[in-house]
Amino acid sequence: MNQEKLFNLKCFSLYCTWEIFGYGELIVPVLHRMSNLEKLDLYLIVCQRQTFIDGNQLKINIINHMSEF
Repeated sequence: MNQEKLFNLKCFSLYCTWEIFGYGELIVPVLHRMSNLEKLDLYLIVCQRQTFIDGNQLKINIINHMSEF
C-alpha cells in the first residue's frame, strides 16, 4: 500500500453506508497520511470491533496525527 503523505489535502469527507470491517487496518492508516487536514467529515458504520469508537479513540487514532496549527 502507498504510504506517501498527502500534504496538499486540506479537506476530506468519507460517507459510507456499507459496513466497514477494517477500520483500524484500512481507514486509520489512510487518515494518518492526511496530516495537514483542516476539515474532516466521517460517516461510517464500523462492524466487528472489540472496543467502542468514542471521542477519545478518534483523538488518539486520528486527531493527534494531524499537524498543530
